[in-house]
Amino acid sequence: MDQTWPWADSFSSLHRDAYTEVRTPRPPIFTLGCFRACRARVYHSLAKRKVEQGVRLYNQHKQQQAIKKWKSALKAIRKRDDKFEVLGYLYQAYMDWGKYRDALEFAHKQLFISEELDNPNMRAESYLNLARSHQRLGGLERCELGRPS
Repeated sequence: MDQTWPWADSFSSLHRDAYTEVRTPRPPIFTLGCFRACRARVYHSLAKRKVEQGVRLYNQHKQQQAIKKWKSALKAIRKRDDKFEVLGYLYQAYMDWGKYRDALEFAHKQLFISEELDNPNMRAESYLNLARSHQRLGGLERCELGRPS
């Protein structure tokens, strides 16, 4: 006696439809753009973590390790505000070390970013950093002019 199951036909038709359905794939440009955006966010968050680690190391008086972290983060960071912040950390570290010429370079980079973003608070901070480093280098007359060297 041959028995047929009532769901046999419906199962096979569902099975057949599920595997023969034609789906349109997403355009590769969208997928590539999505991948790039996700990768950029991951790199940025990793760089921000390096900045925080650098601050902790600096507070523990491990300046060389902190500077390595900050320089590494600076290469990965794309947002200008965040670059400005990291440059400020590097400026302060080099000032504390007595390497005023190196600190001056970081202050100049800060000034460039502040002018790019047209942010008066950033510009004021970068001019203050320039003045402090010029003062330590003995170029007080440059500070009084209010212009970068």
